[in-house]
Amino acid sequence: MKTMKELLLIVVMVVIAAGCKLPRANENDPFSEANAGDTTSPTVESVTPAANAVNVSPYDQLIITFSKSMDRATVESAFSLTDVSDVSGTYSWSDYDKSVSFTPASVLRFSQDYSAVISASAADLYGNILESVWTNSFQTRSTTGTLDLSFGSAGTGFVTGDGAAGGNLWDSGNEICIDDSGRILIAGSSSNGTNGDMVIWRYNSDGSLDTTFNNKGWVTHDNAAGGSGTDWAGDILVDSSGRILAAGASYNTSGNQDMVIWRYNSDGSLDTTFNSQGWVVSDNAAGGNGDDICLSLALDGSGKIIAVGYSYEGSYLDMVIWRYNSDGTADNTFDNPNNFIIWHNVVGDSWGESMLIDGFGRILIAGSQNNLSSMLDMMIWRYNSDGSLDTSFNSQGWVAYNNTDDNDDDNGYSVTLDSSNKIIVAGKSENLTDSDMVVWRYNSDGTVDTTFGSPNGYITWDNTAVSNSDDYAQAVEIDNKGRIVVAGSSSNGSNTDMTLWRYNSDGSFDTLLNSQGWLVHNNAAGGSGDDKGYGMTLDEKYRICITGTSVNSSGNDDMVIWRYE
Repeated sequence: MKTMKELLLIVVMVVIAAGCKLPRANENDPFSEANAGDTTSPTVESVTPAANAVNVSPYDQLIITFSKSMDRATVESAFSLTDVSDVSGTYSWSDYDKSVSFTPASVLRFSQDYSAVISASAADLYGNILESVWTNSFQTRSTTGTLDLSFGSAGTGFVTGDGAAGGNLWDSGNEICIDDSGRILIAGSSSNGTNGDMVIWRYNSDGSLDTTFNNKGWVTHDNAAGGSGTDWAGDILVDSSGRILAAGASYNTSGNQDMVIWRYNSDGSLDTTFNSQGWVVSDNAAGGNGDDICLSLALDGSGKIIAVGYSYEGSYLDMVIWRYNSDGTADNTFDNPNNFIIWHNVVGDSWGESMLIDGFGRILIAGSQNNLSSMLDMMIWRYNSDGSLDTSFNSQGWVAYNNTDDNDDDNGYSVTLDSSNKIIVAGKSENLTDSDMVVWRYNSDGTVDTTFGSPNGYITWDNTAVSNSDDYAQAVEIDNKGRIVVAGSSSNGSNTDMTLWRYNSDGSFDTLLNSQGWLVHNNAAGGSGDDKGYGMTLDEKYRICITGTSVNSSGNDDMVIWRYE
């Protein structure tokens, strides 16, 4: 006869062989002895957004909490979220499988009714099915263009930065990007009390400073070119290894600015494998012993670093493209024996403001140059990857545009491509009294897209901040719905407001943005002075992130990040 101990051992072995779970000691565990033999049906205890909620953010997750720990597979197969069709997404479980978060694969529709359902086939870990079919309905809000109040510790939708370099005179955010972890990086400059330091800030996705970055949330660098003057960055990106590249300029000992590219490790330390010190400097590309400045930065498909800006040639500014190898050495194959290309305009200045690498590896640049009337034309250049002009682009490799509003200056400040490889440039055009914001669109071959702002190929906007004064764009992006998102500034008569515009792909205003297609924001830093938008990017949820400056109560500029849903 078997002893009781032997019988218990046999039972345990049978249970294990059957793939069943044994009771555990934790009383919160659904398999604890206290829960053995449970036959109670689970219920839904709470849900976010609440039942019949309205004005729900299309970026939100759906979070469902059950009364009991659930069998994940049965819940996921029983769950559906629909508008006019099923919405796909991913699931995240927590709290002993009592709470599940559903994240839609793409942003939900605005002004849309949604229905969430969990059928009665959903079961707990003991096989007890849901008490009844669960349903929840909600409606997303009708417009975008509201500040994301989850961003920033004060729930304002923006954050400001002051005194990064210790001078408490100015801090400027010039460009913005987001890394693979959703952290927000800003490049710019900060007063050190005497001049300015290049600065990079890093923020977590919720708007809090990422103090793992250089142990405080920002890094500064001074005197890259040796001249003890201001150092600043105008562009920033993160490479495939998580290293941070920033580019701009630094004063040399002759009192001129040299082009600089810095590279930092993800922890905020200078990457000394990059040119053996963490930065590279270029001077005198055009031969004039004047300023050399980088305004835009990109990586090509081989990881080579491409910088665009200008260099003084003795009489005028020349547009320049520099190319470096990944280790910071000059890529002398780009224009043998140089690592740079010069565009010289015989009648005046030319410079590149914004650049990207297209799907064919070509270098696309937007900027400005003087024409024969001494006015500025908006310029687009396209170069092949070997540094030669792409003559398939407008039969010569470049296009110039003037007289958008009047025979005066036209400037291209930012360039992007849409899903059809059409070229969108944003900037400004001078009219008879002030400047207007402009968006131009060109076909991939360099011809004007006459379907955009028909028949001109551009759209203009004036008087955003209600003053009949200057409006100008500094950044342009294409969102997941193909809309054209533009950030910049507009005068309100007494100072300047940060401005955001959004257009449909045909050039009409997207009135889902703030019910009119544009919005302004003023006084982020509390000083009732200028607020200016300089750089913009879209995060993984297609929220609009803008950086720039705002005057604080001491009359100095603070760096600002705004985030809009």
